[in-house]
Amino acid sequence: MIKDNYAYNSIPGTQNTSEIRVLNFPMSNYEYYELLIDDYYDKPINIIRAGYYNRVKEKGKYTLLENTAYQTSQQKDETVIKIPLNGKYADRITFEIAAPRYYLRHARLYTKATTKYKKKVRTHEYTVKHVHLVSNSGNSFAIDNINADTLFVNIKNLDDAPLEIGKINLYQLNKYLLAELNGGEYYLMYGNKKATKPNYDIKYFTDSIPRHVQTIGTKPAQYIAKPAHVTESNNFNMSTVWLWIIILSVAALLFYMSVKMINDNKKNSR
Repeated sequence: MIKDNYAYNSIPGTQNTSEIRVLNFPMSNYEYYELLIDDYYDKPINIIRAGYYNRVKEKGKYTLLENTAYQTSQQKDETVIKIPLNGKYADRITFEIAAPRYYLRHARLYTKATTKYKKKVRTHEYTVKHVHLVSNSGNSFAIDNINADTLFVNIKNLDDAPLEIGKINLYQLNKYLLAELNGGEYYLMYGNKKATKPNYDIKYFTDSIPRHVQTIGTKPAQYIAKPAHVTESNNFNMSTVWLWIIILSVAALLFYMSVKMINDNKKNSR
């Protein structure tokens, strides 16, 4: 017996007259399975097709981000590595350790951000991941699409000599877009956090898309710096303080004119 007392209930729906039901079995080397459906008091189920599926796990493919530079500094029993990202998105980081031969060090990957509250600027650290650099491993770690100006690595050396970093590599997870291109040059721009998901007609024709489509690559991404803030020309440019002075002056003038009109009316009525 592989599985017993499995309740088979229909899935409520008004669109289709058939459904797909998946039964999970433990791994075994049996030649076949026999499915016995107890429908003695009910009408038999019309099984159109039956088959089995194997679960396949495919690792994502990564592209090396070239020209990864970093700066190393020593602070007491710690090594601090500063890696400028320059607008790049990083999904994986690898460390190549030149020396010593055997090591096991705890490291913390983090980013920094500044906030301003009541004219005070504060710097906060946000931990990305805690990892261990080990001599008998590849020292490769996923960092889940880091988008920051700089990535910091803090390595705890304790009483050992600092590690000699041979090389640090950053990788980006390959992502794919499906589109119909008709020649010419196309540009792919990304990085706008306020952008919304587009609404194209192609989502209604996914069943008509061929299974095998041609894959093309893109040129290396270029960082587009934000344009400098341009101050709009304003002929009536004044600070908030002067604006309040004018508002209060106008209010005082209106109050004076109102009082004067009331006094004049009283004199005329006498």
